[in-house]
Amino acid sequence: MELVSSVEDIVGNLVVFDQELSKERDTAGWYHERIRLGRVFISYEVGTEWRFAPSRYIGYKVNSMERHKHDPGDGGKTNERITKILGRAPESDHGKYDQLREFCNRYGIFLAKNPHRFWELSLRKVETYRSPGTETPHPEELPESASLWEGATTTIHVNRFERNSKLREKCVQEWGYECRVCGFDFHATYGEIGQGFIHVHHVVSLAKCRDAHEVDPVKDLIPVCPNCHAMLHRGRDAAKPRTVKKLKKLMVSAMNRRQDF
Repeated sequence: MELVSSVEDIVGNLVVFDQELSKERDTAGWYHERIRLGRVFISYEVGTEWRFAPSRYIGYKVNSMERHKHDPGDGGKTNERITKILGRAPESDHGKYDQLREFCNRYGIFLAKNPHRFWELSLRKVETYRSPGTETPHPEELPESASLWEGATTTIHVNRFERNSKLREKCVQEWGYECRVCGFDFHATYGEIGQGFIHVHHVVSLAKCRDAHEVDPVKDLIPVCPNCHAMLHRGRDAAKPRTVKKLKKLMVSAMNRRQDF
């Protein structure tokens, strides 16, 4: 199995593990057992609550119960890789152990008598791990598990959906860099720093397409400015954004009302 290669990979696995653990009703279930038998954990805070996930699961890219059962891998390898990514080794910590026990109590898990070590991952700092020059994706396409990151969605920008940069390139080659709702052009307005900047909106939200699927960069994607992108999704279900046509009508209607005064 392929090891994780970035903090984004780690957080993606945290999302999956937390979802599956929460859905599992049997306290002797597979995900519960991973916690019970775990020795090395990633700890992360959601709101005022600390949560934990075992390194042997988190350390393999896009992991799942099925993949893990087929090839449980080597905890030494995952610990080494996570240490390299986070820049520090897991440590014994009595305070963290108390938090782990509280976490286990919520799920009815009785910890095995193992020595425990921890990394602490600040979700609010994940954004700083992005490669320089990359755009911060618009947060409207967080998955249904977005509540997992409540209070941190302004910085937690990763999710389980792949954003294909080649599709974005093909989209803007076809449509250009002007907003298809309001016509705003960043290059024309801001000069050089605005060159090549525009959001790309998924006509059918990625939150609605739960699995990998083929995307037509001309029919399924459309360039919009950040303001219009936000308004397409404002007050809407993540999987059902407004249409560009509808937003244009709302904008024209608002402009007409202003002219009447």
